[in-house]
This record gives sequence, structure tokens and C-alpha cells, in this order.
Amino acid sequence: MKNLRRALHSSQTLFSATSALLLATASMAEGRNSATSLSECAPLCNGGACTPALLASYGSTVHLALTENEVYFSGGVYPYIDNGYVGRVSKSGGPSELFIRDLATTTSVRQTGGELFVLGNASPLPGKVNRLNADGSFTGIPTTAGWPDFLTGDATHLYWVDRTDGNFYAVPRTGGTPSMVAQSSTPTKPRQALVDDDSLYWVNRTANNKGWNLWKAPKTGGAAPTLLLFVPAGKFHALAQDANDIYFLDYYTGLNKISKSGGAVTNIAYADDPGDILAVDDGRIYWIKDEVFTATCKDGSGDQILTAETYSTDDIAVDDSGIYWTQFYKVWKIAK
Repeated sequence: MKNLRRALHSSQTLFSATSALLLATASMAEGRNSATSLSECAPLCNGGACTPALLASYGSTVHLALTENEVYFSGGVYPYIDNGYVGRVSKSGGPSELFIRDLATTTSVRQTGGELFVLGNASPLPGKVNRLNADGSFTGIPTTAGWPDFLTGDATHLYWVDRTDGNFYAVPRTGGTPSMVAQSSTPTKPRQALVDDDSLYWVNRTANNKGWNLWKAPKTGGAAPTLLLFVPAGKFHALAQDANDIYFLDYYTGLNKISKSGGAVTNIAYADDPGDILAVDDGRIYWIKDEVFTATCKDGSGDQILTAETYSTDDIAVDDSGIYWTQFYKVWKIAK
């Protein structure tokens, strides 16, 4: 069945998003074959041979976030109580610490705009979204009634999708009343969401659950969402972005991209199992390709194996210093 659907996605038929039909087509192969090498995609590590370094090991570590010098990580085993935690470790290694422990909730950490936020609704955290201050205290951020998913932000605002109603909200970083900036709950609640300098992006399933949509809306609100992409037979896995493009994983077509202004889809690489995590930097895309943690050049010109140890990989973050990920209760790093 997957081979049949892959053949459909690779057919010569291409439709625009405005006609509500878009398949991964011959334009995918064209994007792959006409690509030129990127200078940013020289082999990582020493001679291309990467050795992962273990930074921390705690039970059920799921989420991570990067600051200038540290890696923050969090977890907890739902529905058991009193075991949520948040920890940190230097990017260069050394002792790690849990500076919040025994929370009666699972937690997640997010970094946006140079600030770190802990999501978790249990004492001693004052709210659902909590800014970590320089003195180690927390400031609760006003949110909506439902749980905030996909927290991100810019210089002035924080953004999230309310898990209860499925819509996009924003609140000033300095506090205030949250306001809805996009009705992102139609036809179903978002599966993942992103924000850039100007726009909100999100993916949701179709009403009949037989495909998925990629939407775009101005983050200032006041305008109807624009449909960038409709994949009628797709199975969405993950989303990431750079300045110009949205990258996505689909079970049937693998690794793909589309311009933030819309247009044709370019297939970068196919995988029988494309995994569920995705990150990008200037020259590469990081994903689990057929159970192997892989760095793929953005132009599709080559792959580099980072590690084959990918069982239970939950989160990934990338910056100029390295690639970081959580895998089976551990936090790992590969230095660039």
C-alpha cells in the first residue's frame, strides 16, 4: 500500500494549493537533480566521523532547549505524580543537575527570544507557562484556559496553540491579556505549529482524516488563513523552517520542502521510515532516516550518518556549537 501511495505522490500530476490539491510530483525529482552543492554542507565532525557525547542521563527525559551556554532538559512519567523535573548541563559537558524535581506534573522546556520557559502546572511553578528569571525564580505568563501547545515567540510576544479550542493565541512578553491571532482549529486542531518574523504556520488533518493541510496566517491577526499545501493522501510526521522555506516529513514521501510563499513541493530525500523529529540549520536538515540519525544537505546532494542509536528519540535542537537530542532517557551531543 505504501508503494502504491508513493507512486501516486511521484506521478506527473501537480495541483496548486489554491485548488486544494497538491501531490509530491515530478517537481520533486527536478528539485533534487538540479540542485547545486551548498558550501555550508561540508562533512560534520572530524573527517566526517561523529562520536556522540553523553551529557546527562535521567529517567524519562523527553524535551530539551538550548541557551547560550547550557542545555536544559525536562521530563516525567505520566500519569505517575511527583516525578516531573527540569535539569541543565553545560554544553561543554560536566556535571548535570536537576534544579526542579518532584513536580506533580510532567514538564517541558522551551527557549525563545533568548529566554527559557518551563511548561507545567504544579507548585512551585506559578502558571502553565513560566519564565525562568536570572535569579532562579519563575514568572507566570498569562495564558488561555486550555493547555498551551507549541510555545514559541518573537522579540515582543509569545505564541501558542490552545489544546482545548485549537486556535493560535499571543500575549506580550511583559504580560497582559492573551488574544486570538488565528482561527487554526478548522477543520481539525493543529498537529504542529511554527512562527517566523511575519507569519504563523500550522499543520492539521483533513476533516475526513485522509490527508493534511499546511496553513499560513499573519501573526498580527485579522486575516483569514491561507492554504499553502494540501496533501490528500499524506501522513504528516514533522515540521521545521528556515528563513525562506518550510520543511516537512511525510510517511509516504519522506523529506520535503515548500517555499513560505507557496508553490511547488521539492522532495529532498525519500525514506521508508522518516521518523518524527526534524531540525534545520544553514546547510543541513537533521532527521531520523530509516532509524538512522542523519544530516542531509538542504540541496539533497548527500547524507551523513550521525548515529544509528535512535531508539526512543523524542526531541532535537541544533545551534552553531552542535546537535543535541534526547534519546532513551539521555541527552546527547555531537559537536559540529
